[in-house]
Amino acid sequence: MIYNYNPSPTELALLWLIRQHESSQDYTAANPLSSATGGYQDIKSTWMMLCNLAGYSISQYPTAESAPPAVQDTCNLILLRLYGANSSASWQASGPYPKYSEVQGMLRAAGVVNP
Repeated sequence: MIYNYNPSPTELALLWLIRQHESSQDYTAANPLSSATGGYQDIKSTWMMLCNLAGYSISQYPTAESAPPAVQDTCNLILLRLYGANSSASWQASGPYPKYSEVQGMLRAAGVVNP
């Protein structure tokens, strides 16, 4: 069963910020110094875990960069929900990223209802 991709506006904004910082929105990015690939620069072991949790086949998408944007977004939404944006299991090394409450405040200031 494939995970249902249904991010809140706050999660969408955080995913965009992370993707922008990690890869400049390049879903095919590959780090020459590590196994990190894709828009969110997932390392191989994290990618394998996320694919499994999301219901995708690692044989179909062996690395993040091999997966289409929708699959990368779905897998990284799971990562965001499990660990947050600033956990050592997620993007802490390249952060810090704004907290949920900070992003919600920005979205409310921009007129977004129920961020």
